[in-house]
Amino acid sequence: MGQASGEDRSDPGLTIGFHGYGPSDRAAAARAFEDEVLALMADHGGRVLFRGGRTADEPETEPLELHVLWFPNEASLASYLADERRLAAIERHGEVFTDKRVVRLDDITDATGSTAR
Repeated sequence: MGQASGEDRSDPGLTIGFHGYGPSDRAAAARAFEDEVLALMADHGGRVLFRGGRTADEPETEPLELHVLWFPNEASLASYLADERRLAAIERHGEVFTDKRVVRLDDITDATGSTAR
């Protein structure tokens, strides 16, 4: 799987892409929820490598939020997903996205063996 820049290449960890879809009128609710739950990642060894939102001129068929996340291993991801504070935030905020997609990412190397970072 992919790795964060500066991580030990012998244990690349997990790099995950998250796409959260929804209408523009849900952007504030989605942002508040994600602000809360993404802050918990560090407690499980994870990091947010990138977090962005669609621009105002993009259609609502594009993701409302897109994240690139990194965890050191499967156990840390599982621990984050099961975190009681995260589950409580889901209960409080309700479903903030109309659709969600999660993609596990691998580094892509060019002909020289380099990865773009």
